[in-house]
Amino acid sequence: MTVTEPCLQCGLPKDPEIRCPSCGMTAEFGPTRPNPFRSGTLWAMMGAIAAVFAITLVVVSLTS
Repeated sequence: MTVTEPCLQCGLPKDPEIRCPSCGMTAEFGPTRPNPFRSGTLWAMMGAIAAVFAITLVVVSLTS
């Protein structure tokens, strides 16, 4: 049996685990949802931010 719940944005009944087919809203965070910021993802995002900062710092220091 499929469990449905109303979409929080448009009210269309949808499966709580998937994106709403009408408006595209994603499933909300909660205790049963997987953590999107696992250690690998978090370190990759921090590395990308550090790389952009370092490149910006080098470009600014070379053009000043």
